Amino acid sequence: ELVEKIEVIPFEISTVRNLKKDVIASTLLVDINRTILQSMSIIRKECPMIGCYHYHVPPLIISRLARGGKTTALMALFDELKSSGEFLPIIISFNISANFYRIGDENNEQSILRVIATQFFKSEDKYIDKAKLLAYIDEAGKSFRGGVVLLIDELNALSRPLDRAGARFLIAEFLDRPKRYLVFTSHVLMILDCYSI
Repeated sequence: ELVEKIEVIPFEISTVRNLKKDVIASTLLVDINRTILQSMSIIRKECPMIGCYHYHVPPLIISRLARGGKTTALMALFDELKSSGEFLPIIISFNISANFYRIGDENNEQSILRVIATQFFKSEDKYIDKAKLLAYIDEAGKSFRGGVVLLIDELNALSRPLDRAGARFLIAEFLDRPKRYLVFTSHVLMILDCYSI
């Protein structure tokens, strides 16, 4: 019998005087330092794992209401992953401020591939060679002992729920493979289940 384990990291509220040089806060904000430390611990634990029928590697999900600090937490996690030197972080966004739009009738997998590709290539091509992109990520990831971490801001803005192609892609490429991991933010519960869609 398969049992899903969901680990919940509470956002602690604390007064923060200066989160970063360009962000000065005098109001209550998320205790970002604890959240990032706990997130890094989960990533270090889960990233080496291989997903299979008996064990599904769980993604790290940052979920709160709008204006709750999800994107701020995700960006701080990206910075921590990058500065650690252990991981190759890839960050993409479907947030309305990222100006994401679908091209034609592309499915979720094609949209995700296209947006990931913009982080590596300067191309306006509608069609992304999936094998070439994944080979490029594999090659780039070899320099990082921890692996590759895909961070997605507002996955729910892409589609809710994800279509089967999108869910399969994220599970197969960023949860079931060793040295790959997935972190995403969402306003609502998002289940990555390519079998029940």
